[in-house]
Amino acid sequence: MPAPLFIMFFSLLGYAAVAWFLVCRSMSRQKRFTLLLIPLVPGIWGGIHVGATLQTQPSSHEPASLLTGYSLIAVITMLFCAGLIAVFTSLLQRSRKREQLMAAMAAGLRFEEAQLHLLVASVSGVLWQRCPQSGDYLSLSPQAEGFLGYQEWKTDAAFFRERVHPKDLVNVRAAWSKSVAGIKRYQVEFRFRMQNGDYAMLCEDGVTLPDASGKLTMCGVLKDISQRHAQLEMQNRLHKQQLEAAHEAGKSEIAKSVLHNIGNVLTSLNVSAKLHVEKLAGSRSGNLGKAAKMLKEHEDDLATFFREHPQGRRLPGYLITLSEHLAEESRQMYLDAMSMVQHIEHMKDVISLQQLHGRASQVEEAVDLASLLEQSLALEGDLLRDREIQIEHHFADMPPIMLPKNLMLQVLVNLVSNARHAVSAAGVMERRILLYITQPQPGSVMVVVQDTGCGISKPNLQRIFTHGFTTRKEGNGFGLHHAALLVEEMGGTLKAQSEGEGHGASFVLEFPARFAPKSLAAAVRTHDTGPLLRPSKTQASKSS
Repeated sequence: MPAPLFIMFFSLLGYAAVAWFLVCRSMSRQKRFTLLLIPLVPGIWGGIHVGATLQTQPSSHEPASLLTGYSLIAVITMLFCAGLIAVFTSLLQRSRKREQLMAAMAAGLRFEEAQLHLLVASVSGVLWQRCPQSGDYLSLSPQAEGFLGYQEWKTDAAFFRERVHPKDLVNVRAAWSKSVAGIKRYQVEFRFRMQNGDYAMLCEDGVTLPDASGKLTMCGVLKDISQRHAQLEMQNRLHKQQLEAAHEAGKSEIAKSVLHNIGNVLTSLNVSAKLHVEKLAGSRSGNLGKAAKMLKEHEDDLATFFREHPQGRRLPGYLITLSEHLAEESRQMYLDAMSMVQHIEHMKDVISLQQLHGRASQVEEAVDLASLLEQSLALEGDLLRDREIQIEHHFADMPPIMLPKNLMLQVLVNLVSNARHAVSAAGVMERRILLYITQPQPGSVMVVVQDTGCGISKPNLQRIFTHGFTTRKEGNGFGLHHAALLVEEMGGTLKAQSEGEGHGASFVLEFPARFAPKSLAAAVRTHDTGPLLRPSKTQASKSS
C-alpha cells in the first residue's frame, strides 16, 4: 500500500482521537479548531499524493480526468470528516451540559422538596388548600391530625362552619369573599369550638391563587393563637392597671404637694398666732386701766392732782405715750391678723385647686396650657419658695387645647416636682427652672420643663421612665413612669434629654394640637386666671 494511503488512514484515526478528546474535555472554540487542523493537514497532503500517484500510473480502463478527481475526493472527504466531527462533538458537549444542568436542577428540586417538607413539618398550624366555591378542603398537612383534639379533621365545609362561633362566622365568610373577588391576601381571627367543647382562638392566613390549569384555589395556614390572645388580654389588663395606678399616683403627687403647702401655711399660721398671743400678753393696755382708776380716785380734786401730785403731773404725758404705743400695737396686731387671714385663704385656694383636679374624669376639655403650668407651680408653691428657686416662663401665645385637664395637670406636677428635686440636689449652684410652651410645627404642641440641676447620666437616661427606677433615696420610681403612661394615653410622647451629670436636664412633652373653638378661648382664659396663679416675689417670671 502506498505511503499516502497510510497517511490518510492515520489521519482518520487522528480524527477519531480528536473526537474522543473533544467529547471528554471542555475547551474553547479556538483550541477545538486547532485540534481539528492537526489531522486535517496530513490527511489532505496524503489525498493529494494518492491522486498524483494514480495519475502517473493510470489504469488502462480509467481516464486521466477520473484519476485527477481522486485527490479532490480525498480532500473533500477529509474536510467532511473534520466538519462532521466538529458538529458531532459540539452536539455532544451541549447534550452533556444539558444533562449536567438537568441533574443540578433535579438535585436542587430534591433539596427544595426536603426543605419544603421540613418547613411544613415545623409549621405550628395546619396548611390547607380549599375550593373557593364549595369551601371543602382539597388537602391538609399532617398537623391536622389531633389539631384542637380532633383525631380526624374532616374535609367538608360543614365541619368547619358548624364549629366556628356564630358571631365570628360572618367575618370569616366576608374574608373569603373578598379574597376570591380580587383582594388576594386575607387574615381573619375567630373562635373555634374544640373537641372538648371549649372555644379556641384561631387565625387563618390565606390567599387565592390560580393553579396549573388556571382554576382559582384558596390555600393558607390555620394556627391556634389562644395563648397569644390570652397574653395580649393579660397585657391589656396590666396596661389598664398601670394607667389606673398612674392616675392614683398622679393624684397622690398633687395631694402630697397640697399637704406640704398646707403644712407650711399651718406652720406660718401657728407662728403668727403665737406671736399674736405674746403681743397680747405683753400689751400695756392694762396700764390704761390703772390710769383710769387713779383719775377716779381724784375726781373731786383733779385740778389739784394734776398741779401738785407727782403722778398727776406725769399722767398726761404718760397717757399720750401710752396711746401712741397702743396705736402701734393695734396696727401690728392688725397686720398679724391679716397675715393669718391670707394664710387661711391660701389654704382654701390650694384645697379648692386639689378638689378641682382630684376627679378621675378623663373627658377632654378646653385647657389653657400657660394657666395649667402656673397651677402646677402653685401646687409646688412653698416648696419652690423655700429653696429660692428661680422660675422662667417662655410661653408662646396659642389658643386653648382640648385635653383631659386633670391628667395633664398630673403630668406637669410630676415634671415640675422632678425639676425641683434636681435643682435642690447637693452641689447645685444655680437653681433655675425654665418652662417652655411652643408649637414646633403645625398640628403639634410642645411643653418643655428644663432645669439646671444635677443632670442625668447616659445609662440612667435610658431607664428614666422605667417603672420603679429612681436615683433619690426617698423616691419610689413611680412619678416619671406614670407620667409617661398618662402622656401615651393622651396620644403624645415624653422624652428626657441631658448632656450628663451636672449639666441639667430637659423633659420634652409633645402631643397633637387639637385647639378649642374660638368661642371658648376667652372664657377659658378668664376662668383659669386667679390669685393662686400669680408668681411669688421669690420667682423671676419672664414671658416670650
